[in-house]
Amino acid sequence: MRTLRATVLFFVALGVAAIPLNAGHAQGPASNQLDAFFCYKAKTTPQTPKFLSAPIPLIDQFEDSVSEVSQPEQICNPATIDNELPLDVLTHLEGYQLKPLKGVCVDDAPENSSGVCKNETACGGIRGETEFCASIPKHIKQRHVRVENPVFGDHLVDTIKPDRLLVPTAKCIDDPQGTCPEPLLGPDPANHDVDHYKCYTVKVSPRTPKFPKDFQVRVSDQFEDPTLFDVVKPTRLCNPVDKAGEGIKDIDTHLMCYQVRRVNKVCADAANANTGEECKREPDCGGVQRETRFCVQQPKHEKVLNIHVSNQFGEERLDTIKEEELCIPSSKFPNEPSEAKFTATPDAGPAPHDVAFDGSASTDPEGPIKKYSWDFGDKKKGKGATSTHKYRKPGTYTAKLMVEDAGGLIDSPSARSRDVF
Repeated sequence: MRTLRATVLFFVALGVAAIPLNAGHAQGPASNQLDAFFCYKAKTTPQTPKFLSAPIPLIDQFEDSVSEVSQPEQICNPATIDNELPLDVLTHLEGYQLKPLKGVCVDDAPENSSGVCKNETACGGIRGETEFCASIPKHIKQRHVRVENPVFGDHLVDTIKPDRLLVPTAKCIDDPQGTCPEPLLGPDPANHDVDHYKCYTVKVSPRTPKFPKDFQVRVSDQFEDPTLFDVVKPTRLCNPVDKAGEGIKDIDTHLMCYQVRRVNKVCADAANANTGEECKREPDCGGVQRETRFCVQQPKHEKVLNIHVSNQFGEERLDTIKEEELCIPSSKFPNEPSEAKFTATPDAGPAPHDVAFDGSASTDPEGPIKKYSWDFGDKKKGKGATSTHKYRKPGTYTAKLMVEDAGGLIDSPSARSRDVF
């Protein structure tokens, strides 16, 4: 009887670095020169001039695009967090809504150069004949972006869409009337370290640790006395952005913004225990139920009206609505690729030859591997961390494993080979 033997050549996939999210941009720790900001949802003061929207070119580490800068939505004050004072109490941030544009007229368009367009006619062109209305690509969602700061540690987030532009702003409260200078000048870029920031709504990356529910922080600013807040979740990742060619001061320092919710009750200063901490009942503060009044309600936000603000877009008047976010200077790091590893046993045998493949030793620095894809070299495929395959004919085969992480990165394997007879 003639014995057939299969010769199987196994390539063990070794992960090498893939293109990071921020290719071409430096990645380093956040600067210590930027303050935390406490942000309030805001609106234009009634019976004052409204903001006139305009298309603005914005370049950051995620995209090069043109967006319509629309109505103001936010005013952010330098904040004191747990008694750590801000370095620059004069430079604030005003948040403007960003709206995606479908197209913009190219520079050499006969009409409306650099203006918004939906078709060729808006740029002085002819539909089907000219190409003056350049389409603007949609945001490519960035996955598994690692964000790190000294207040809330590190976590992984996915971007959803760009929605806000933060602009360095001067602020003055005209109380009593006539207090603020006329005109109120915006911050001089030469005298502060605050960039413009393009903000993307985010969510915690799937299949990664959830944001802890027990974070609390005490915040005060120019509107609020020290107040205790629950930190609910990450809401926006804000990249330093080059607005209309003005450049970036510090490309490594970002702002990670978190939704906050005012704690209902805290222990009063006169409490016997846990002064300033959250409480539900009198004993939490060292008191006696129905006898002491140490567990007291925190006052709600008192709306601040007719705030005089000024920046590169001009002067405005804003009213606060409620507290919205706490934005912390943060470092941002790209998703790191997985490393694919596998074993195959037995090494050799007569055809038909059964081989057990095991890729469970593959690793990913940010979390679990999402997908295992096998190519057994004989036009057959497989999936899963482990797989068994039967080689039915003698020959030389190349088996490969590709792994994909939760952020969608697939390793780009180099190869190491060995002949198995």
